[in-house]
Amino acid sequence: MVRWHSLYLPSDHTVNVADALQPLLSAAGYTPNDPFVLGAAAYDQAVRLFCAPPQDNWRRILLEITQFTLVDDIASALAPGASVCISAWMANGDNGGLSVYQHGQRTTLDVLDTYQTAAPPNPDLPEQKTVGNIPVDQMPEHIQKLAGKVKSNQAENMFNKVAKRFLSVDQQEAGANLIDNQPNWQSETGQQIITVLSSLGITNWAQPDFATLRGAYVLHLRRQRNPNAALLPGDDDILQAVPNALDYVPYYWGKEA
Repeated sequence: MVRWHSLYLPSDHTVNVADALQPLLSAAGYTPNDPFVLGAAAYDQAVRLFCAPPQDNWRRILLEITQFTLVDDIASALAPGASVCISAWMANGDNGGLSVYQHGQRTTLDVLDTYQTAAPPNPDLPEQKTVGNIPVDQMPEHIQKLAGKVKSNQAENMFNKVAKRFLSVDQQEAGANLIDNQPNWQSETGQQIITVLSSLGITNWAQPDFATLRGAYVLHLRRQRNPNAALLPGDDDILQAVPNALDYVPYYWGKEA
């Protein structure tokens, strides 16, 4: 399962995302939809995009898609001419990929040479705090808050004691499986993605992730529609995670199985 997927377009490439993708997705049986309204339809198959505002001379598109075989066609449709579209994704463990598209088809990475900066920034790995080898952001909210209040080694010791006392062998194995399902940015593919995107001068290439952005977008939109809407515990943290969430433009398509 793909855990992280982004497309990157040069900011001077003014392709209209909806216009470029609508013919392709319509032919594949997908219908545009707005999931952020009351009573929105739910679809078994979906193509979900959030287009970020331009930064570092690039536009990032966060992508979540149930039918991964569409990715080649989507990226090709976004790069019909001389401009490029980069597709970078990471699944569980070491699985991932980095591809470049130009003139409506996949091409080689060397077409990015003209986009490289003279002094690329030092690449940083996406931070992923863990406790007991389990990512904190995958734990229940109250555990996340507790882990954030103590030192890492204290949290680690506390978790290990609790796990041995209360968790069954199956539950501990499930925790290990959770780790295996996270992207490994230290892998060869992970390092390639970091190196290439950093060489293009893209400083904020990984954050926010799709799930974090979607959660923040929903809450910011609700506050925009009703400034007096009550917040639930934890909503403030979600809002602050992506304070400019409404600057992202969502494009959603759905299809019945």
